[in-house]
Amino acid sequence: MNESSKTPNLFLYSLVLPVFWLTFGFVLDAIAPGKRLGMFGLFLIVYATLTPICWNFTKNFGRHFNKAEKIKLIIFLTLWAVICELWALWYYVSFESTSGFDEAIYGVIAFTVAIDALFMTLGVQFAAKRINNHFLNRMEEKNT
Repeated sequence: MNESSKTPNLFLYSLVLPVFWLTFGFVLDAIAPGKRLGMFGLFLIVYATLTPICWNFTKNFGRHFNKAEKIKLIIFLTLWAVICELWALWYYVSFESTSGFDEAIYGVIAFTVAIDALFMTLGVQFAAKRINNHFLNRMEEKNT
């Protein structure tokens, strides 16, 4: 099968996110229990996730993501991020004293979904392009 007829399975690529997210969360909890990194942690996870995704994509396809692939990747990554965030929120609500939190839960979920979608969109649109450029340049250097 030649390169032009291969299509990437972006769902499989997106599976990197929950693996990194959960690993990062468990390691952080083991090192610094109760510590939360907030949006900085989300930024680190997004960047750490996009690096192997872009490396593998560039190695296999030798190009940037096209528009449809970017949209699919954003959707898959956002879904995984929302699932991981909801799991963390459920964990927090289950084991912490959260009096008065019940009324605000829907607002927190909506805010979380919006922030996750924003970070995934920005990551795929800008960081992935930069990371892909890096790996494409490295491939070009190897070929010359």
